[in-house]
Amino acid sequence: MTVLNFDKYKLSDHAFERIQARFNIPRSEAYTWLRRLLENAEFVRIDGDGCELYKLKEVRIVINPLTHFVVTVYQADTLQDQYYREMTELMMNALGIKDREAEALKKKTWKFFLERQSGKEN
Repeated sequence: MTVLNFDKYKLSDHAFERIQARFNIPRSEAYTWLRRLLENAEFVRIDGDGCELYKLKEVRIVINPLTHFVVTVYQADTLQDQYYREMTELMMNALGIKDREAEALKKKTWKFFLERQSGKEN
């Protein structure tokens, strides 16, 4: 099932920022790109807050059917990456770690994450 009334959907500021950052799509082309996605996307599920998740190949689209806004757009594997980034930031804030120490911790965390992804164990 594709997104019903896909032509009524607008981009939230957050969604546009994510499209630009993740897919390098300029604002002038964002709605054409989005329309193609919404027209061809397949329904995945409804989240707890009522937002709907759709997919087209590796692209995921989160929409709010009540407000007709696209909430965010991401590649399938980026949510897991974002989770690790956010967890690292939370740990650094909780521990009061500053800039230089933070960068070192980020590198160690990413190294650990990438090793886990590739199946390596230390």
